Amino acid sequence: MNKLYNDIIKTIPSPDLREYLKRHDFRFTESELIKIIYSCSREYDETISLLRRAETEFNGKRERAHAKKLADNLKRKFDAFMLADSDHVYETEIKCNPDDIEDTYINKTFDDAVQTLKMFIKCYSDVGLKDGENSRYTITKKTTTRAMRPSDIYREKVGAVGQCILGRRFKILYVDMYAYGNEKPCRRGTWCCDECKDPCAHGIFPAYPHFLEKYDLVGYHMSADPRPCSASYGILANDMTERNYDSYVIDLDNKYIKERNAAYRDENGYYRVFDAHEHPDYCYIFKPDPAALPDGVYDDYIYAREEIKKIDEAIAREE
Repeated sequence: MNKLYNDIIKTIPSPDLREYLKRHDFRFTESELIKIIYSCSREYDETISLLRRAETEFNGKRERAHAKKLADNLKRKFDAFMLADSDHVYETEIKCNPDDIEDTYINKTFDDAVQTLKMFIKCYSDVGLKDGENSRYTITKKTTTRAMRPSDIYREKVGAVGQCILGRRFKILYVDMYAYGNEKPCRRGTWCCDECKDPCAHGIFPAYPHFLEKYDLVGYHMSADPRPCSASYGILANDMTERNYDSYVIDLDNKYIKERNAAYRDENGYYRVFDAHEHPDYCYIFKPDPAALPDGVYDDYIYAREEIKKIDEAIAREE
């Protein structure tokens, strides 16, 4: 179990969270580990592999069963996406460096789509196009049948029925099928579960250790996609000792911060600087090196930190 635990922790994108866990005696529950596997594994095969190991190595009977159901669910999605027939095509969108070379292709099978993608890279290699860390390739499975009634549109009987994202070396990072045969309305919201009586992975909220402080400068991703080009920067606006399951990050790319007008209040007395915020999972939050930030970001942070502290004090006095 210790080997599996360490392998799961290695999937966490945040180096600061991983370092904290390494230095302190902190253990996630098996249920929380399922959420980390589901949210943080960077390749689809890795997600299924870790869930299969959890299925046999976890101690809790309920957690083992949950891991099995999730792994089975992901495998069914994969199989449904890969199944080629006369009613579907695969549309490939290419995003890589240099990003001014883009195109879209249609193929009859997933393997054909990947082969076309590889040939595209080779075709433009003479002008510097290459498969790299920031490359992302989106293959969308679409129907070729026409809509017979308006409801066919919103019931997803036509158009896109699934999506697969590939990364460097054409590794599959993500697969989703919007309807694949066994979905049931989920008790916990709008998510669809595969006849699962346990809480779905989306309904698990790990209690993270307090590795960040309020007002810290943070970098973050909104998914387990740690590309350098995909990072955003902000200021942590909540205290982890009070809320360790849901972050609140004010984006530094914010009109009221950029214009140095953070204290602005609208006619209802609301500080509009709070409009531009996100709730990234703590697994995706890290503390960036100020020297490595894009131009102006650290200056924006210093300004925002002092102004938001003042706003918090003003709000506390009003209460």
